[in-house]
Amino acid sequence: MDVSRLKEETYQALKLGARERFKKLKQIGHEALSQYKSLKDPCVEDLKDYIEIFKIIVKVPAISTAFNMALAKAMSKYLTLLGCNNAIVLFKKSTKILLDSASIAIGDQSYAIDQTNLSEAIDHTVELINHGQCYIFGTGSDGEFNIQVRIVEAPEPVLTPKEYKNIIGTSPIVTLNFPTGKLSVCDGLIVKGQKSDLEVDIAPGLYKCQVYIFKFPDDYSYYIVLSKSEEAKKNNETEIITLEPLE
Repeated sequence: MDVSRLKEETYQALKLGARERFKKLKQIGHEALSQYKSLKDPCVEDLKDYIEIFKIIVKVPAISTAFNMALAKAMSKYLTLLGCNNAIVLFKKSTKILLDSASIAIGDQSYAIDQTNLSEAIDHTVELINHGQCYIFGTGSDGEFNIQVRIVEAPEPVLTPKEYKNIIGTSPIVTLNFPTGKLSVCDGLIVKGQKSDLEVDIAPGLYKCQVYIFKFPDDYSYYIVLSKSEEAKKNNETEIITLEPLE
């Protein structure tokens, strides 16, 4: 089956009930993996589709770790074809963040929102995401989490090829606007006047942003990766996704 058709079936499967979704995604995953392994010289567009499929499949409970490896190899090939297999990390900063709302918000400080109950403002929050004012994702639980903000010189917010073997989940790529260049990372329960857990000065403008969740031997970490963009693309999100560490 053509990979674009497989990708379409993958997104259709996400609309099914839990049991049917698991069965269908597992079937699609094995078909995609078999096709991918048989490729000799995949093109950029095919690799993008396989990467998109594998990013969804690796989130399926009890799925084979072979899909994580396939994702890592596909991304490495993709980066090589783009000429950025050694993505230049311009800046990175790590810290810990303490959450009360089981969610993390990323955005320009000028877009501070007085949002005292995230669960009552989902539609409004999705609207803000789609207008590039912020990106908010769930973590599955409260508590302390490791985070890193990274700026890379690349067409996409990518990692280095070797890092892909440690990822267990990713967000979609969204475009964010930073008019003041004051990047803020804080609890998703945003209160006016609240101090951010991490504040970074970056060049004002548009950035592509993708969040990765890493599993290390003794811990997990969220990597928030941004790359400069000239395209004012509206995002097309329908919900606040959860990137939850797997036990």
